[in-house]
Amino acid sequence: MQQDFLAFVVPPSGGGCRKQYAACSELNFDVRNYLYTMTGVDLTAVDGLDAKTVLIILSETGLDMS
Repeated sequence: MQQDFLAFVVPPSGGGCRKQYAACSELNFDVRNYLYTMTGVDLTAVDGLDAKTVLIILSETGLDMS
């Protein structure tokens, strides 16, 4: 499942993202729904956390929330 996730998040190689960084940083799938599928919890329900922030936190800490 994580390999499928990386296919969505990792930008394609070949350059072009430096000039159009904003366009490259936009995610082209429903991040909130995917995060809920991965964790089983709606982490975006926490005040101040949007889908992109939760994605960054999980990329640094992993899925173990114990």
